[in-house]
Amino acid sequence: MQKNQSFEVEARWGGIIFAIFLFITAYFFGEFKFFKIRIGKSFDDFLFFLLGAFVSACMVKEFSIKISPARELIKGILGGVLFALGVLFLSGGTLYTLYFHLSHFTLAALLGALGIVLGLFLGAKYQAWEVEKKASPGGIEIRLPRLNPLLALIGAASLLILAYKDSFYLLLFALLGIVAERSRLCLSISSREFFFSGRASVSQGIILSIALFALAVFFYKHYQTWEVHILKEPAWWISLLGGIFMGFSIILMEADGISLLWKTGEGRVKALFSLLATIFCLKIFEIFRINKILSSIETHPIYLKTWLGPFGGPGIVIIISALFYLLTWYNSKTKKWVKPML
Repeated sequence: MQKNQSFEVEARWGGIIFAIFLFITAYFFGEFKFFKIRIGKSFDDFLFFLLGAFVSACMVKEFSIKISPARELIKGILGGVLFALGVLFLSGGTLYTLYFHLSHFTLAALLGALGIVLGLFLGAKYQAWEVEKKASPGGIEIRLPRLNPLLALIGAASLLILAYKDSFYLLLFALLGIVAERSRLCLSISSREFFFSGRASVSQGIILSIALFALAVFFYKHYQTWEVHILKEPAWWISLLGGIFMGFSIILMEADGISLLWKTGEGRVKALFSLLATIFCLKIFEIFRINKILSSIETHPIYLKTWLGPFGGPGIVIIISALFYLLTWYNSKTKKWVKPML
């Protein structure tokens, strides 16, 4: 059900624009508190992000109801459960882990990010096995081309009304949703690119986005008085395990924490099921105080600057980002790790 996107933003440029808007949003909202999924607290940030993606899809007449086969919907729910476990272990979703936490350059943050990569690799291996054993049947798509302009107006009006009632700064989240949806920023798409098509644009867009945001935060904190510290964080092994859960769940859901919202905004029922499963599980974790149990074994963060100096942390992130970028470029040229089955 994947179509060519009209008015698409090239993924590498989209990643750069996303990082810039994300930094501006973090500046206005302060201390990055909006990155964490907080059950029982305000969901304005996620709602504006989703509505922004919805308006974006409707404006180019690409919003439709996309119903995946029952087997895929079940995988989406299971993926949502695993994603909730990843959120629990990492204290936040992919946006929190790969942007906010990593920009603090702690050991746990780095291992959480590497755990996501490992989980994506394991998920891709499973995906290849699944396609070999049983081809997935197609789904149903209900197109609404004539309704799309009206839906876009309704969505835009809703954004303005909600922003007027609360804060117009929340429209920054809508802009993030538009950029992410138009540039297709998604770790699942990135994984499919690397292992099944040999493309590299989305992968490189995400790499550029994460590295640029981390550097922007570092230099701003280094030369200004914006002191943002993590008092406690998950133990390194919990972060690694949480990253693996999250990475594997991304393959099952065909979405990460960012694309889960913009794909729901596009009308993908599987993404909606995954999102609801994640929220439900997080609520269960809260009711049974599982998050309190994990928080009781949190540790003081180990900052990379303790070992490597003030520029060591960003240096490590840049080196790793450059290696992954070169890896995706090499794979796109040679197709060395490509298994063309999807």
